[in-house]
Parts: sequence; structure tokens; C-alpha cells
Amino acid sequence: MSKEISHILDTVLERVRPTLDEREKVRMIIEKITRVAKEVSSEFGIHFEARVLGSIAKDTWISGDKDIDFFILFPKKIPVQELKEQGLMIAKKIAEKMHGTYKEKYAEHPYIEAHISGYTIDIVPAYLIKYGERPITATDRTTLHTIYINNKLSSEQKDQVRILKQFMKGIEVYGAEIKVGGFSGYLCELLIAFYGSFLDVLKASRFWRPWRTVIDIEEYYDTRDYRRILKKFASPLVVIDPVDKNRNVAAAVSIKSFSIFKFASKRFLAFPSLKFFFPPEERPLSRAEYLSKIAKRGTCILGLRLQITPISPDILWGQIFRTLKSLKKFLERRGFRVISEGAWSDEESEVIFLVEVDKEKLIPLEKHMGPPVGSEEEDNFIRKYLENTRVLSGPVIENRRWYVYRLRERVEVEEIIRSHINEISFGKDLSKHISSLTFGKNEEVFDFSLKNSYRKYLRKWLDKKYSWMT
Repeated sequence: MSKEISHILDTVLERVRPTLDEREKVRMIIEKITRVAKEVSSEFGIHFEARVLGSIAKDTWISGDKDIDFFILFPKKIPVQELKEQGLMIAKKIAEKMHGTYKEKYAEHPYIEAHISGYTIDIVPAYLIKYGERPITATDRTTLHTIYINNKLSSEQKDQVRILKQFMKGIEVYGAEIKVGGFSGYLCELLIAFYGSFLDVLKASRFWRPWRTVIDIEEYYDTRDYRRILKKFASPLVVIDPVDKNRNVAAAVSIKSFSIFKFASKRFLAFPSLKFFFPPEERPLSRAEYLSKIAKRGTCILGLRLQITPISPDILWGQIFRTLKSLKKFLERRGFRVISEGAWSDEESEVIFLVEVDKEKLIPLEKHMGPPVGSEEEDNFIRKYLENTRVLSGPVIENRRWYVYRLRERVEVEEIIRSHINEISFGKDLSKHISSLTFGKNEEVFDFSLKNSYRKYLRKWLDKKYSWMT
């Protein structure tokens, strides 16, 4: 390790390792919520075990993080429906007794996200299972993950996890949520468990090949089975869960995040910098900057703004990405070349879709393909277009098919979308708000939202440059 890299990693660790004061505050809030949970258990006469799990329990959390995973664990004899109902009731009562605000959220089953004394505490019902037992719900594995990592990693390696997590955050590939499609905290822990250190993970990643890389720490599978495993999980990166050999911990990692991590790893090793861990703060784009940028492009930037009501972020972003894909296909079918697309949302009240196309208007003439010569549809096609006033040329046979050269009904991109909005799939929840849809082009797009986070996203979307690349 070079002196430069060593100095950088020491600096990072100094910033990401929780302070004694932070640890004491977390200890106090855990002590309080555990006491309150016992009181609630007595009040309701329902037996459960209260435990803090996740990165806090594994001591792999990063300084400044204020998220705590608090689990209420039920015996396996409790039916799933009863666990859901009783678990949610107990979770709400705990949050109320802690005098915090809370809201109901949903993963595989409902849980409570509480905000107490500046901390976000997820109060999650789950089953208490032992090592080697098959989980009943997805959240049951969290207990086993905590036990596994605590048995597997030394305190020095847990610091290496912190460094790796901060690197992932800096290059924006940290988090298994759909919006990011990146590396979860547990996956970071397993990578350190397998390779040994932060630098060893980076060095090894240079040899990862998408859809060809399997990491199997506990060696559940023979290496000769890897082709079958890769086919089974069909993911750019496969990391077998040490507590469940039928689960791929890296299933959420998209090919984009996989590729960014590989390149950033190689880049850091060649050009080490703190920017990979702590990139410069993104500035909101100013109107003057925006107008200057779009004037140079010679394209048309189209914005579609939709008002929404809050739903699960994973559900929301799943529908946002599907909508973008549908919108892109629609425009390409209509004759536009989509140069870039993206979306921003505050995840509470609005979604803004952005599409950059090569032109604002199509030429009036459209070459329209008809059926093959001799097909059953041939007569209908000829009858439809033979005396059609929109047809400028044809019907004519070209390469064994019928064609007509006709005038388009509409040529302007916004009008085309408005007229055929039902051909774009907005997803179940987004489509409920389709009446709120508003359009804007070029300079109008800048004012679609006054929020700084939107203006920051707009800069990032237009510049498409990694702030850590030096």
C-alpha cells in the first residue's frame, strides 16, 4: 500500500468511525426502546423478544448515520397473519410510548418507521429463528445475518466495512433500493469477509465479469456448479448468502452499479483521492447555467410533471423506471431519437420525467409500412389508403411489402404525447394521478420544481460527469 493511499484510508476511517459520544447516544436510545418494548409486552400480554439488529448490532455503522433496526421477534408457532397484526400493533405502541412520530411502511409485511430523538428507528416484526433454520419471512434472516457477521469479522475488518460503505456512498452505488440498484450494507460486509480488506475488494473487482462472477463464502456449491448457479440467479454479480444458499445477496446490483464500482475501484487504485469517499457537494443549477447548457445542445428537452401521493419508495421508483422505458419506446416508435432520459422525485408529492430528443418536431412526411404482398391484410390496406387525403405517395410495393407516404396527423412532440397518452404505461399508482400531468419544453423545464434537490438533479442529468473522476 502506498503512503498516499494509507493516508487517505486513515483519514476516511477517522471520519466514518462513530465517536464515543455517538455510541453513548445510541446506547441510551437502545436501552430506552428495549425497556419500553418490555412494558408493551407486559401490557398486551404478548411474548416477544426485542433486539437491535443490522449495522448497529454488527458495529459496521458509519458516523453520522442515525438509522436503527429494532426487531420484535415472535416464536415460530405464531401464524403469519397474527405476526403481522400483533407486530404492527406493538410497533405502533412502542413508537407512541417513545413520544416519536411514525408512519406505517411495507416490505414483505407492515412495519413502523419511527422518528425519535433525531433517529430513524425501523420497528420490524419477524420470527425468531435459529442458525440453520429456514426463514418464514424475508426479515427473519436479519437475526442470522447479524450473528454471522459478528462471528466472521474482526474489529479491524468492521472498520474496513465502514471504509467500503463510504466508498460506495461516494460513488453513489450504495443501497439495495430500486432507485439505486446498488450494494447493500450486508453485501459490503460479505465482500470484506471474503476478500479480507477494502483494498483487496477493489483489487479483486477488476477481475469480476458481469453474469460470470460467483462468490460463495461457505462453499455451498462446487465450482463446477457455477454455470448452473449463474443461470439460476441471472444477475451481474452473484454472492451466495451464507445463511441461505438459495439467496443471492447481490440480486439488487444493477449492471450500471456493477460497472461503476469496477471502474471506480480501478480509478482509485491508479489515482487515489478523498473525492471517491467525499465528493464535492452538488450545487443547484441556476437558470443562467441551465439556459447556457441547453442552448449549446440543439435538442429538445421535454418535461412531464406528475403530482403524486406518498407510496413505498421501491414501488414508486419501480413504476417510474417502467414509465421511462415505456415513454422512450413510444417516442422512438413515433420517429424521435431519444438521446437521454431520467426522472426526479421528492417521493412525497411530485415526479418529473425528463426526456431529451433530437428535435421538437418531425417532418410532415411519414413513410408508413403496410402488410406483405399477397397477405390477407393487403386488400384492406389498399382500400384504406388508395383515396386517403393524407397520402402523398402510394400505395406502392417495395421489397415485397406495401407502403404509403403520408402526412402525419401531428408533428410536435408534446402534442403527440398528449394525443396518445394512453399508449404510455405509467404504472398502477402513477396512472391514478394522470389528470395532474403537465408538460414543459426547454426553458420551461427549469421551473418544474423550486426544490434544490430537483435543480441538483438537473445539473447531474445534463452534465453526466462523475464528480470523483479526476
